[in-house]
Amino acid sequence: IDPGNVTRKEDIDQLLLRKLKKRLGNKCSRYGYIQMDSIKLLDRNIGEIISCHFNGKISYRVKLEVNICSPSKNDIISCKVIAKNKIGILCQNEPLVIILSKDAHIKQEQFNTINENDMINVKILDYKYNYSDDQIQVVATLI
Repeated sequence: IDPGNVTRKEDIDQLLLRKLKKRLGNKCSRYGYIQMDSIKLLDRNIGEIISCHFNGKISYRVKLEVNICSPSKNDIISCKVIAKNKIGILCQNEPLVIILSKDAHIKQEQFNTINENDMINVKILDYKYNYSDDQIQVVATLI
């Protein structure tokens, strides 16, 4: 924390929580997607000024509680169809963006009857996200 950020209007816990929500919330970490509104500050240390940096910033060790979305292969989820074209179907269930390939569903007649705004159930085949992404990309199949 910058010394200039410490004010009488906001205590240290509120300041840390606000900064942590801005830094971590609605983004992917190495564990998955962190929901911003779920971030809770459970504990912190007294703080330490790192004198060799010569900037007066205070460093805290914190313990947080968060809700994380981390899909697994073979999970079955419900999602809303956003778009459909000759390549396949694009669905969404925040924070998941789900792609259903038309090539993987050639023998399924049900695939052709799906329209935009339909709710469908899918099985996750694979997923991908990088640090600080705001969504998780998923490849799935219709069940």
